[in-house]
Amino acid sequence: EKQEEHDDQSVQPTEKSKKIKIKKLKTKKEHRAKQFIRSHRTKLGADDKDTERRVDETMRTLYKKPSLPPPQTPLSTPNN
Repeated sequence: EKQEEHDDQSVQPTEKSKKIKIKKLKTKKEHRAKQFIRSHRTKLGADDKDTERRVDETMRTLYKKPSLPPPQTPLSTPNN
């Protein structure tokens, strides 16, 4: 019985660490993209609607990948 428990414990951490690694990568990419867009937005002027459109397009292309949930990101830019 003790051996089984130990085996179960050794299997779980590997799965968890793998999942965490993937999540960390995703959030790092997301954070980078958001920072990039924010910095460019402030440089070009947040009031510029053309800039807003460009930002939206960039966001859409960045988050079109199925690995990330699309409904959250394009809508998370209303800073008004």
